[in-house]
Parts: sequence; structure tokens; C-alpha cells
Amino acid sequence: MDPDASRPIDVRRLRQALGDLGAGTVFRELIGVFLHDTPERLAALRRAASAGDARGVKSAAHTIKGTCGFLGATGLVALCKEVERLSQSGAMAAAGPVLEQLEAEFQRVQAALELELETRG
Repeated sequence: MDPDASRPIDVRRLRQALGDLGAGTVFRELIGVFLHDTPERLAALRRAASAGDARGVKSAAHTIKGTCGFLGATGLVALCKEVERLSQSGAMAAAGPVLEQLEAEFQRVQAALELELETRG
């Protein structure tokens, strides 16, 4: 079993992507924006799902997925893909438990990114 599979972020991938961008300030800004914006995006996703708005669900999940992929949050990417799949099939009632998993995984990612910020100073 891959020891990195249970980690909320792929730190090596994150550092490579952010290293490609250059300065540590960019690193801090990107993670700061993600940590600030994602809770509202998750709330919008939850509102869209509650309203049965499949298009809104798909759009919000897709946006979150893109950012998570860049940051190496592979678990969040997988959950966003599942939410997108459910929205495409119209199975909005089944999205509730996946949204709960998504929100819980975000908490893990948030903690890991905050630790990474502390580590990089």
C-alpha cells in the first residue's frame, strides 16, 4: 500500500508546483486564497445540492477540483469527481453523504496546508 495514499495532500507535488512558480510569497498567497475561498465554495456547493441545482453543483465541484489538483489534494479531487458524476446523473439525493466526506476531507487538507505554511515559514 502506498504510504502517501492516506495523506490529505501530496506534499512533494505541492512543493514542485509551487517551486515552479518561484517565490515563497506566491506559495503563501495561493494557499491563503484556497483556505479562505474553499469554505464558501463548499457552502455554495451544499446550497446548490439542497436546491437540486445539478448545474450549480457541477460548477462548484469542478472549481474546487481544479484548485485541489494543483495543490496535490488528491482525496478532495476524487470526491469532487464523484460529486460531478452524481450531478451529471441527476442523483442529487445521493450527494449528501459525499458532500459530508468532501467537507471532512477539506478539514484534513486545511490542517495539512497550515502545517506546510508553518514548515515553509
